[in-house]
Amino acid sequence: MSLLDDVSIVVTPNGYKAGELYAVIPSNGDADMDVTRATDATRVDENGLVNYAEVIGGEEVTCGDFSCAVPTDYWTENGWTINGEASNDGVNTGNLNQDIGLQQDKTYLVEVTITNYNSGTLQVRLGLGATIDVGSSEDTFSLTLTSTSTNSLLRFYPKVGSLFNGSISNVSVKEVTRDNVPRIDYTGGGCPHILAEPQRTNLITYSEDFSQWNNARTTDTSNQATSPDGTNNATYLEQNTGETNAGSIYAPVTVIATDYSFSIFAKKKEKDFIVAYDTNANRTYFNISNGTLGNNGSGGTSKIEDYGNGWYRCSVSYTESSAASTNIAWYLGDTNGSTTVTDSGGVYIYGCQLEAGSYATSYIPTSGSTVTRNQDIFTRDGIGSLIGSEGVLFIEMAALSNDLTNRVISLNDGTSSNRLMLYLNSLSNTIAVVITSGGSTINYAVSDETSFNKMAVRYRDNDLTLWVDGQSRGTPITSATIPTFTALKFDSGGGSSPFFGKVKQLQVYDTALTDTQLAALTS
Repeated sequence: MSLLDDVSIVVTPNGYKAGELYAVIPSNGDADMDVTRATDATRVDENGLVNYAEVIGGEEVTCGDFSCAVPTDYWTENGWTINGEASNDGVNTGNLNQDIGLQQDKTYLVEVTITNYNSGTLQVRLGLGATIDVGSSEDTFSLTLTSTSTNSLLRFYPKVGSLFNGSISNVSVKEVTRDNVPRIDYTGGGCPHILAEPQRTNLITYSEDFSQWNNARTTDTSNQATSPDGTNNATYLEQNTGETNAGSIYAPVTVIATDYSFSIFAKKKEKDFIVAYDTNANRTYFNISNGTLGNNGSGGTSKIEDYGNGWYRCSVSYTESSAASTNIAWYLGDTNGSTTVTDSGGVYIYGCQLEAGSYATSYIPTSGSTVTRNQDIFTRDGIGSLIGSEGVLFIEMAALSNDLTNRVISLNDGTSSNRLMLYLNSLSNTIAVVITSGGSTINYAVSDETSFNKMAVRYRDNDLTLWVDGQSRGTPITSATIPTFTALKFDSGGGSSPFFGKVKQLQVYDTALTDTQLAALTS
């Protein structure tokens, strides 16, 4: 008999929509988890690319390929010519438009193919918002834009001063939803996991446009390589000719006395090292030739993560000693610990982040101001019939960092008064289980809480037993009374001690499994 014959809830990185993560079992939606974040957020997708977790809606454009019987039933030409495609002659300044019911403050994915290109630049406008350059070549272009007005028209323009001479086809506009979309993350490759992170703010106001930063003995050139998001928007940071003191690129920031994490994506071109210069004026070296760590002058924790295609995310977490308005920088390096370099060559860079926190979290893009990503919240209420008065809670999970906090997943009654908690303990590298009604905490130390561990707790009256990696761990609780559970939450039941980490699978059984079954489940 399969263990799945006894399972009542299975939640994995599966299907989802905005505000909801689908449970595999039951398949009728009773155990689908509610997801709240109210901001967009990035993840690593199945292709290894860093992008937003999003849900794409249906097509808003009618006759986007201009092949319908009467295209002018839908499109207003204003000097353009429609004949299988929509064309502009490079002299006309009018716009081609369609009323597609755009809604203010909603985000849309706009796609269009430019064909028969001769000269000039094509632009697009949502409603009465800004006019945005689309392209100046034969290609298919994609832009994600937000409608900022109540006007509902989609418009294409020839750019003033560079009038577009060419044709367009395959016009598509679809609504993009990013708020409250659960993140299915493939960092590291292989099977995905559910990602839950705390609220963080990227204090770097231009995370990708390094032309807005300041240079010291360097030159930055935009759009020189394919970045971790899969587009040609990485910057080449190059040492100036004649300069042998390590060059840098730097930006002003205002900090307080607290923990910070500073990170960037970097790829070798000629130079082997990139060097973090934190707000305490310490240098931390990262070897982006072989993905190893060098000298860490911050006294904190440094980390280098392989993102594929030669890209590494380099981060250093440290404690800022005082409040200050200062600079934060990235230096070029040829050798570990040295501030002298050859007077040429450089590295590719992308996606810089400075966040208050003891570890780096997922990338938060910015383009002129700081940006905040809210905390991920996962809950499901009203599922008492799927839990039962005895059973098993099984989770395969890993911590984001060994940050000495309680990160809890619980069965509860919607409050913290009656709950069963299976969690990563504030004790270093420790898994714990506790129930509110009698008994003591079971603690079990693992070698690394940031690696995935399979853990399960069997609960029934006078029997609370923790299993980890195929064995019973710690001292079972033999004086427990099981309360009535009606909810599953990524916190302690009342909102405290939220779970921040990665979950590959979560299962609830409404019957108490045997030791043999628990050994098989957690092996």
